[in-house]
Amino acid sequence: MLPFAPPPQDFQLKAIKRILLEVIGRAVEDACGYRVNTDYDGARERVRREAIHWLMRDDGFVEICGLIGLDADYLRRNLDQRLRALKQWREAQRMPEISRQDYLQAIAAD
Repeated sequence: MLPFAPPPQDFQLKAIKRILLEVIGRAVEDACGYRVNTDYDGARERVRREAIHWLMRDDGFVEICGLIGLDADYLRRNLDQRLRALKQWREAQRMPEISRQDYLQAIAAD
């Protein structure tokens, strides 16, 4: 193949599929809150909600899945399970609230 010849059509299709797969992957990461490093003005929660909304709608997400041969319902079920597990994990990581009086008593006991 000459260096100036256009790439074969299957190469172009593979490249498009990779890009679409990246779009879905990014949406899943955003839905789980993995990629947004700051919570400036609630940005993390806003991005998370928008990603979940897009993944659960039937227009763009389902079309993209169809183009690259993915089962949208399967991905949604797995995302739902992942989001539930993350919620449980985050709740388990929270420290129990302690009153000022209990805190002072604990310090005095040491």
